[in-house]
Amino acid sequence: MAAPGVAHAWTVLADKIVVDARTNNVVLCTVEQANLTLPAVPAGARGILAKTSFEVITLWYRVDSQKPGRRDTRIRLLNPDGDELAVSLQKVDLTAAPRQRCIASFPRLPVGREGVFWVVTEVKDSDGWNEVSRVPFDVKVNWVTQVALTGTVSDSPTSPGAGRLADGAGTTEKKGRGKGARGGRVNR
Repeated sequence: MAAPGVAHAWTVLADKIVVDARTNNVVLCTVEQANLTLPAVPAGARGILAKTSFEVITLWYRVDSQKPGRRDTRIRLLNPDGDELAVSLQKVDLTAAPRQRCIASFPRLPVGREGVFWVVTEVKDSDGWNEVSRVPFDVKVNWVTQVALTGTVSDSPTSPGAGRLADGAGTTEKKGRGKGARGGRVNR
């Protein structure tokens, strides 16, 4: 069911968006497959939060260019089992312009296994949320065993032994010379 005046044109999953300032045209680098390298899922855990740069872009337009409208929408990320991983609520307001692009960022993706994940676009009607688009993206994972680092390492390329792990007490410490040198703990 369509709300008066507002319709969905498309939904795209992208990892890069470029908007031309002069024309307002958009260039999208779409994502159809994610190739991730992740640590093995710990026993008892449902998955790993993978750092991603995915954004979901939707385009909405006036059905009648002379009749403005508003609409509540949402983007849902679903795993291969159909479980909801994340949701982004958006308000489309076409009272001042005949179309609107909405962008939802998802900087982390909960991954428990490989498979086809889904980006679902929905609109809110009088009878609840209704799907208007379902876009698949395939997630491939190279699962690796975590290795704990212990010792100290210098990040100065001019220091003797730069980048090599030395004996230490369970931390990776940054060492430097002169002003601005600072130590810190790195958790990997």
